[in-house]
Amino acid sequence: MGMFDNLEVTEEIVNDEQNITSGSGAAFGKIENTGVYDCDIEQAYLAVANSGAVQIIMSLKSGNLSLLNYEYVMSGDSKGNKPMFTFGKYAKANEIFGCGKKYPRTEKKTIMLWDKAAGKEIPQEKEVLVDFIGKKIRITGFNKLEDKYDSTAGGNTNVVKQSFEITHFIATNNDVDKQKFLDAYDSDYVNDKRKLSINSPLPAEVKAAEKKAQDDLNNPETGNDTPAPDGEEYPF
Repeated sequence: MGMFDNLEVTEEIVNDEQNITSGSGAAFGKIENTGVYDCDIEQAYLAVANSGAVQIIMSLKSGNLSLLNYEYVMSGDSKGNKPMFTFGKYAKANEIFGCGKKYPRTEKKTIMLWDKAAGKEIPQEKEVLVDFIGKKIRITGFNKLEDKYDSTAGGNTNVVKQSFEITHFIATNNDVDKQKFLDAYDSDYVNDKRKLSINSPLPAEVKAAEKKAQDDLNNPETGNDTPAPDGEEYPF
């Protein structure tokens, strides 16, 4: 029996403060210079945190580029293991694949995954989203910058994490839905709710945009036209 087989949602799924979406792949292959991406799903499985929170981990391929996407979809034991609002994206993908079920079907399987301690891939038993593997899907998403925050180390670490966040799954033959995203931005700068330190190692254009936004807020009549400091161009 899969983990989601007996799942019942009796109330609207709302945002949960525990939700953290992260991943990699800032150069992931976009099509038509938009935020729409054609992908093959290489692997998809569940991981359970010590808190009991459940995340879906997906390995996606687009040409010779890869994306490893992590997303929490169910809250931890202390919050009743309830579906988060993010679960809706995967239910939509399940519908696209014509699986005939409201939620993704999972089976326990042994798959090869990287183990940090072993320093290599080793066999591991996971709940695998069997109907997702090998399927083609279109996704929309954006590149994200987050100020890495460590409450045990006094707050801001002056380190910025770059990640790619999937926002929608679209059927590969659905040109109507695809058209909705043709004007989507290639990337957006999305920062953590805590204010980024001016000393964070951000690209110059991001620093300048952050500073100008704050100056405009403080003085909306004049703003601030200070040139951006020297620095690298943002890589996408």
